[in-house]
Amino acid sequence: MVVFKLLKNVILFILKELASFAIKILIVVAILTGIFIKISGDREKKVARIKDDSYLELNLSSEVAEKGGMTLFAIEGENINFYNLLKILDSAERDSRIKGVILKSDDVALNRAQIEELSDKLTELKEAGKPVYAFSRVMDNRNYYLAVNANEIVMPPSRGSSIDLKGYYTESRYLKRLTDKVGIKYNVIHVGDYKAFGETYVREDMSPERKADLTRILDTIYDEFVARVAERRNLPRTILNRKILDGDFVLADPFKLKKERLIDSLEYYHEFLENRGIENVVGLGEYSKNIHSPKEVKDKIAVVYAEGNILYSAQRSPKAIITPENLIKELDMAGENPDVKGIVLRIDSPGGSALASEVINAKMKEIGKPIYISMGGTAASGGYYISSAGQKIYASRGTVTGSIGVVSIIPNFSEVSEKLGVNTEIIEKGKFSGIYSLFNEMTEEERERIYESSLGVYEEFKERVSGGRGIDSESLEKIAGGRVWLGEEAVENGLVDEIGGIEAAIEGMAEYLELEEYSVVEVRDEKPFERFFMSYSYMRGVYSRVMAVISGDEKAVVEENELLVRPVMYLPYKI
Repeated sequence: MVVFKLLKNVILFILKELASFAIKILIVVAILTGIFIKISGDREKKVARIKDDSYLELNLSSEVAEKGGMTLFAIEGENINFYNLLKILDSAERDSRIKGVILKSDDVALNRAQIEELSDKLTELKEAGKPVYAFSRVMDNRNYYLAVNANEIVMPPSRGSSIDLKGYYTESRYLKRLTDKVGIKYNVIHVGDYKAFGETYVREDMSPERKADLTRILDTIYDEFVARVAERRNLPRTILNRKILDGDFVLADPFKLKKERLIDSLEYYHEFLENRGIENVVGLGEYSKNIHSPKEVKDKIAVVYAEGNILYSAQRSPKAIITPENLIKELDMAGENPDVKGIVLRIDSPGGSALASEVINAKMKEIGKPIYISMGGTAASGGYYISSAGQKIYASRGTVTGSIGVVSIIPNFSEVSEKLGVNTEIIEKGKFSGIYSLFNEMTEEERERIYESSLGVYEEFKERVSGGRGIDSESLEKIAGGRVWLGEEAVENGLVDEIGGIEAAIEGMAEYLELEEYSVVEVRDEKPFERFFMSYSYMRGVYSRVMAVISGDEKAVVEENELLVRPVMYLPYKI
């Protein structure tokens, strides 16, 4: 037995050392790569001149974050977030060197709200006499919704092109039978019949409330898609709808789309350029370096970003997250600047920690300067909790919001532990001392205590919304309970004030402040290498959790996840 234990320790030591060595090598390689990029950039500081009659090429296959931020591999400061993208297109509209825009829309990584805002910007370019061409080898509902805003849609004359214009399809996997077999149980205590986060663990099928919410939202999104296409392509809406629902454009080819007047031309990319006399094409990154900074104005409107899951404490993750510490620091930076007259908070978040949401909500009321909210693709649950503290809320039609409800999820590993031969010995004193135990069956009395606690959080949530939005409690309950709404629905029920994107929110703030001239400043509390070291920390965290599993410490796997155990406000699905 001693020999086996010694062997286990030796193996663990070797694994740890190998993992540690690999991580260190990755760090050294990444730093050297960054230094090389920096040196190369310094040698090529002279930016290529943009030629006359150039076309700006937009390739949107990579995610365009709301906040963005400097990373190790963008030392030169090339930082194109979504707001920057809109401002670059404004510059292109005024720039006499830019003749038009080419939208390469094979794969559009924007969310629905961003697509809606970008569509409006492309329309402005067309109205300014700058033609917009959309070229794509792939066509689905998402990128076609953007492409229909172009003067002309072009696809290659090849049956190998992928066409998938259809109604909608979504699937959710319900895990109760699997978790029952494995021996893992989930205690899901939710307040709000429509608060569906966590139901996949405790149900074998979709709840009627979740199905009703999802069906309504997906129907609305689909109807808007058909209406937009019919309008922009000058097609009969009823006939177009029937053909889509009949599957006529699923696994179709560009020749059929051309025949149905859904696209304009069949040309390969080089032919497309030649036939329109396009000789000079400039990429988004290159063009952004050629834009002159606008004149600095003393009066400023600050844009602050809240993007990602809401957590109370910073987690080891390379992904964008919202914490009270970080967001409050950036709000303070804007609030303490005497030149900043107002703040626009851009929110793209499905929610998260109830406590963190409350702390941020309370802080926003103390800033002493007006705060307008601009909702991105999602501002739901905890994301709406934060939004409700704003003086005015803007959302796009495709924004997913609401989801006013609370849920607690407490997993239980007692059965799987027993199957694995693990015995859990308990020593406790005092009632409810082990209420959050992961290895002990929850009693009805404990479940009731958690429900009462969550109900208090839910009532607090509604109080913040009621106070911020001026909605009485009886009316609010009819639109709360975890129900999810799209932008226009949220305007109708009072959760949102106006349909519009981030630019509309900024312009609205300027009008409220009676500012004729102003500058827009983006507030970020980031260091050049912060995200890289966050990624390094994340790798270390993954390594630690792997080691925890090897060592048999199951609790270490979930103890850092703030979406378990404590009350959360979280949207259960991504649309």
